[in-house]
Amino acid sequence: MAISRGFSIEEEIRRYLRGYKVCFLVNLIYPSSLDSCGARYTKALENIKTLRKDRVAELAAEREVLKALDNDNKRAKTLRERIANLQDAIAAKDARREEAESQHAAIAAANRNLQKTADAFRQTYLRYEGLEKELVKLNERLANAKLSVKEIDCAFLPPCFLITSSNGSYDRF
Repeated sequence: MAISRGFSIEEEIRRYLRGYKVCFLVNLIYPSSLDSCGARYTKALENIKTLRKDRVAELAAEREVLKALDNDNKRAKTLRERIANLQDAIAAKDARREEAESQHAAIAAANRNLQKTADAFRQTYLRYEGLEKELVKLNERLANAKLSVKEIDCAFLPPCFLITSSNGSYDRF
């Protein structure tokens, strides 16, 4: 029965301590040759249980770290997506700004041309008004001149005109 108990303990030891090197296990199981076989196995099982508790605690701590890292990774992914979306929005707004600037430049050029045309029209209109006033004055002078000019009928001379001067005398043309 001792052989089967020893065999089952060895199986249990192998199950608990997967991944450990054999030399470590031998030193763990047989720390001194003075102990009896049963005491050695009992100590080995106690050491294995202690090591297992430590590994379980380490594993739990690593799981917590892994969860924190997973949460950080999710937040980082969300932030990367948000950054990409914001960069796309910035690019779209830059394109709209450039389009607006080009439209502004075209409208400004059209406004400058319109201003030049308006200035030219204004000058032409002022010149027209000046000429119209001058025409009115010339028509008045013409009417006054017609009043002061008399036609003389001379059969032997070509028709001539006399202009009455301000002193009442007539000048001949």
